[in-house]
Amino acid sequence: MKLSTIRIACASLVALIGISIAAAQEFFDTSYPARAITFGVRLGINSSNPTNNFGKVYPNMNKCFTEWGAGFNTGVVVNLNIRNYLAIQPGLLFQNKSSDYTLIRANASEGTLSNLYTHSRYYYFQMPVLASFRFNITDKSKLLAEVGPYFSFGLGGDTRFESIETLVGEGASQLKYLRFKEDYFMESGRVVRHKSFDWGFKFGLGVQAFEHYSFAIHYNAGCRNIANPLSAGAKPSVKNREWSFTVGYDF
Repeated sequence: MKLSTIRIACASLVALIGISIAAAQEFFDTSYPARAITFGVRLGINSSNPTNNFGKVYPNMNKCFTEWGAGFNTGVVVNLNIRNYLAIQPGLLFQNKSSDYTLIRANASEGTLSNLYTHSRYYYFQMPVLASFRFNITDKSKLLAEVGPYFSFGLGGDTRFESIETLVGEGASQLKYLRFKEDYFMESGRVVRHKSFDWGFKFGLGVQAFEHYSFAIHYNAGCRNIANPLSAGAKPSVKNREWSFTVGYDF
């Protein structure tokens, strides 16, 4: 999923909210809610692309290209309703995520040019704890603005590697081709190792209709470096980032 598509979707949502606000009768409702606790279900798609600094920390690394990968989220939330405009919303989500990157490395002294293509598919249980603000935009719809920390626990997954190495020397060239797979969360690996625990912050905007149905766009910004170094000298950094598009129903 391209970043330009995500930006267009966010801009469209903000424009829709701006048009609807003019019809609101009571934008900020500070009264007590009819029910203190409600429950909801969530289902959506996501697009992930962890950041990394491989091009800086690994010797002879010339380029590192990353691509957004697609996945899905599903889970449940609890709304602890403090006022009609505010709820604390803990949740438990299962996340299916993916991402890709390409590494290009050249070593002039050895006469080698290496290309490494990877595709990762991995799974988390995510526990967000959001402050969910609800503002009336019409009699039947509300603006949602949500922010708070999240905590993620890795469940499993793998990374598939495709390596092409060209060796040039003494007037001839050799080509090495290799394919292999490694667990995504592991203590040892030939390329990169990922820690299973992550935490960060989640931000989102959305709309709720008829008190039950909702659509929201969230951004997850990982704060923990989830990369384990391959050697004592290298200090790689990998941090999760993700866009999610979610529909929900609150009972």
